[in-house]
Amino acid sequence: MVTIVQIRTRLDELARIGMSIPPDESASILEVFANLVNNECGGIFGRLIDLRIVDAPALGGAGVDLDTLQAAACIEATESMPAVLVVDMAGLGSSAVRCVAVEHDVGVVSTGAHPLDLIADADGALLTLSPASEVLLAATVKSAEERGLLSGRSIAVVVGDSAGQPDSVESGLIKPLRWLGYEPVLHLVGCEGSATCRLGHDTAVSRMIAADTDVVFPLLNMPSLPGLVGEMVKQEMPRPTFVQAGLNDQAGDVAASNVASFAGPAAGAFYDGALIVASQPTGASRLPGSEIPAFDAMCNTEYARASGRPTGKTFPPTSDIFRTVVEACAVMRIVARSIYDAGPDLRRSDVVHALEHLGPVDLPGMLPSTSGHRKHSLPDGVLDLEYGYPCGLDPVDPGGIDLGCIVPVGGYRRLG
Repeated sequence: MVTIVQIRTRLDELARIGMSIPPDESASILEVFANLVNNECGGIFGRLIDLRIVDAPALGGAGVDLDTLQAAACIEATESMPAVLVVDMAGLGSSAVRCVAVEHDVGVVSTGAHPLDLIADADGALLTLSPASEVLLAATVKSAEERGLLSGRSIAVVVGDSAGQPDSVESGLIKPLRWLGYEPVLHLVGCEGSATCRLGHDTAVSRMIAADTDVVFPLLNMPSLPGLVGEMVKQEMPRPTFVQAGLNDQAGDVAASNVASFAGPAAGAFYDGALIVASQPTGASRLPGSEIPAFDAMCNTEYARASGRPTGKTFPPTSDIFRTVVEACAVMRIVARSIYDAGPDLRRSDVVHALEHLGPVDLPGMLPSTSGHRKHSLPDGVLDLEYGYPCGLDPVDPGGIDLGCIVPVGGYRRLG
């Protein structure tokens, strides 16, 4: 057996603070793909994948900060199991990823964006399906500048005070803005050791109003963004241009639609038109004449077959579960490749070496990607996306309340 551990963030906890979160089926989807490797391929060099789940909280509280709680999940995965490789499908906090990859030298395959210093410190033990945080932020600035959204404007940046976040924003976004001649104003909001960063929302908004702010980079996580936009509506702030980076899963329909579902229709209309720069093609299938990428179609077809769904029955390409299936498929292929390349008598260090020298892999949407040669963030480029409220195309929840949706509005652009 080869023990693979998914540290699963309990996103269902966010429902306790009013978030609208679909059921997290990532664990069961990963299990289907692991069983496919075990049952149809005979494992890898005769070794079966032993997929285990360790739950990590999505919310801090009761006097214990979120980083400490997620660190406990790291200890369980790396010391109690112990894992040969750890999978993160929900943007596990960088502190927990550091615990696994740096402090325990265990390989991590993550769908989230992480800071450059963490990726460097992991020394090949961390592979991400997203650009590094600072790289993605710099690409966001570049896109906004090329679109003419910044010239002559009053710019504000809102970020939570979670560990590492302000540093990444300073180097990846504030400095590039200053190099272009702009003077952005940074507003920190308090997270108090939890996932909900809202302490000082009202003060930040009132200061933006006083400064006649007309461009806002709202770099908050999924449970924090709706409160900020709702506060802007409450204080009757003139509607600014929103420029968003695809950090903290903000490039997904679920995060964007929660602005309207949590803070109300007025907040959805206020956030309408937000530019989002990300490495995943959210909503591409909503565009006229679009085709499902071959990799995405293959993953969903194989999942439908291996999970026993009726023949030909796959999920709608705009659904959250379709995206989760493709991400899980990509992650499990990376896991299987790494174990295979590590050889029949693998050690943890062999898997890390294989992960570092993986070579070409497929990503959701089949966007260009490379790995190896000290490159541990797979995507080679980004797309410009836009949140529209109401959706007006293929809504996130057909037959339900239209909470807006995301579609690409610009072509693929290479990073660097």
